[in-house]
Amino acid sequence: MDFDAFVQEIKKSRKSVFGVEMYEQEKLAHSYGDTKQTRYPLYSVTKTILALAVGIACDMGLIDLGRSVLDYIPDEFTKDMSPEQTETFRQFTIHRLMTMSVAGFPFRPEGDSFLRFSLSCPIEEPKKRTFDYSNIPAYLVGVALATAVGGDAWEFICEKLLTPLHIENAECSRCPDGYFYGASGMKMTVNDLSRIGLLLYGQGEYEGKQIVSAAYVRRMEAVLTPTREGGYGYFLWRYGDGNRVSGKLGQRCFVLPKKGLIITWLADMEEGADWLEAAMRKHLLGETGAFANAPATAESVLAGSASAAAQSAAEKGDADKPCPYAKKCGGCDFQGMPYEEQLQRKQKNERILLDRFGKVEKILGAAMPERYRNKVHGVFGRDKKGNIFTGIYEEKSHRIVPVPDCRIEDARATAILRTLCELAKSFKVRVYDEDRGTGMLRHALIRVGRKTGEIMVVLVVTDPIFPSKNNFTKELCRRHPEITTVVLNINDRDTSMVIGDRNIVLYGKGYIEDVLCGIRFRISPSSFYQINSEQTEVLYGKALEYAALTGKERVIDAYCGIGTIGMCAAAKASEVIGVELNRDAVRDATAGAKRNGVSNIHFLCDDATAFLTRMAANGEKADVVFLDPPRSGSTPEFLAAVNRLKPSRVVYVSCDPQTLARDLALFTKKGWKAEKIQPVDMFPFTKHIETVVLLSRV
Repeated sequence: MDFDAFVQEIKKSRKSVFGVEMYEQEKLAHSYGDTKQTRYPLYSVTKTILALAVGIACDMGLIDLGRSVLDYIPDEFTKDMSPEQTETFRQFTIHRLMTMSVAGFPFRPEGDSFLRFSLSCPIEEPKKRTFDYSNIPAYLVGVALATAVGGDAWEFICEKLLTPLHIENAECSRCPDGYFYGASGMKMTVNDLSRIGLLLYGQGEYEGKQIVSAAYVRRMEAVLTPTREGGYGYFLWRYGDGNRVSGKLGQRCFVLPKKGLIITWLADMEEGADWLEAAMRKHLLGETGAFANAPATAESVLAGSASAAAQSAAEKGDADKPCPYAKKCGGCDFQGMPYEEQLQRKQKNERILLDRFGKVEKILGAAMPERYRNKVHGVFGRDKKGNIFTGIYEEKSHRIVPVPDCRIEDARATAILRTLCELAKSFKVRVYDEDRGTGMLRHALIRVGRKTGEIMVVLVVTDPIFPSKNNFTKELCRRHPEITTVVLNINDRDTSMVIGDRNIVLYGKGYIEDVLCGIRFRISPSSFYQINSEQTEVLYGKALEYAALTGKERVIDAYCGIGTIGMCAAAKASEVIGVELNRDAVRDATAGAKRNGVSNIHFLCDDATAFLTRMAANGEKADVVFLDPPRSGSTPEFLAAVNRLKPSRVVYVSCDPQTLARDLALFTKKGWKAEKIQPVDMFPFTKHIETVVLLSRV
């Protein structure tokens, strides 16, 4: 850590950086420039301060985050809204507005009445939950806060938030209609903004006083809308192991609790602050190499090397601390092991198994080794005191290990599982007892669209007669407005299979959508979808690179699932045929192709081996074959059919290096050569790994 070197970079840049403060363990350790004298514009930092004030009002019982914003808009403004517009805005809760998950607002309100302008905005897809940055949601939340507290929002902020933080003489902007402009316009000193950072660092506590509840601050940080930069909470950006408070011209406050750091600066830089963040990572966070010199976005990190990924893992803390449930759970093989060492072990194992077929490239590590699972499965059980919990089966047994919080699962799903346990108790839902064959509630399956923010909750039960299911669902969605669909799945069989064949939609569409490689996919309860969305883009990017499509090829996507690889390839191919045995997945794939306007791909519900065998028997040809089989690998019959089709290239995406080695041996015997072998770490903290192999004829 070299604060002096950081300051020297600022001086050499000749940029307008007014002042910097750095706190270590909540104590001011370093400062530079004007940090206490002058109040500078905060721009969008205003939104974060508004979110904290909303938290205080929420703690006081004055505002409900799950209620529609229209409940807090004066009648004089809502009475002139059309029925259609009223129905649209009725869907926008305070929660949705603070997570910027309403698509379609203009960037800022205009005119003599910002409120009338905002309420008249046409939103074409009000149910669509995806990140769309705008000042209007914050403005509307500011109006809602004023109504909720029965007075002026700015006065409430000063009294309940700024005064306890000893922030004096802060300035704000007001709209033409007189309301506090919650989106921008505040002015503070650097030291004032650091106090906001200290409040977040202390989980709502400052100088021994709880100003806003820790529960709200955790929710503010954990309820994230996925973005290119990693995620967005309640007017708060995710950053590394903590969060970033941010304004458009280089206003920053980084809160990094795992590192014990708060770093604040105010500036005026039209071109943004990427260079200054890079200098911070290099000199203050101790990061080296390409990672330290690039903006902290998901794209730049995903493109990094294994060592860069390991550095990112270290930044997130806890990576080298063992999970307290690891020994009994058995889900993670490498808990307590530094991520760099995990990558080294996987690299070694890949080389042992695959070196005889060709050079194994350096493993592509994950930028986000924790909280990556977009699919979370919880088994319901009861402890000795009768308390309901969720967990996973102990390795090689059917004993349920309670796991209150899993480090590799999406945090939103973990929070929903906890709520389901509470609701099961309050609604007196009987948990399934596998030994006795009694009870109803067996499992919960939660799927999260990492880019869209859509969330599906699947309740797996033994009987379609679920008592009070409507009230149960209503309360679940009230507590978690981020949920977009709830499905009741019936599994009354004595089987290890989690999902049954019958689904009953209780709320929403019965499926979610997510965006992968720029394409929108539909995901049903039983559809296969890679569990690590961020690394899947790395994996598929490499697969498409190896396919080297020119636009003239006929492509087969075998074991295609919901068509992820095939639809990614369609833009660069003449024709794509996807083959999949799961009917639900084929339905989702077909719907996805239509939704994305992909006309040169079609999907067949068939066994991949049988289909390719018939193609070969009919004398048909294919130029490129993608195969992404299950962990058990492919079959000799399938490989023989591929050989008879005589494609110029085969791209094999494997999730098990042992079965891959077996299949590569069969390919080699038939005159194929592994040109490239690229491991991709899709499953940090576990022994599993994905590998992309390019095969061509000798």
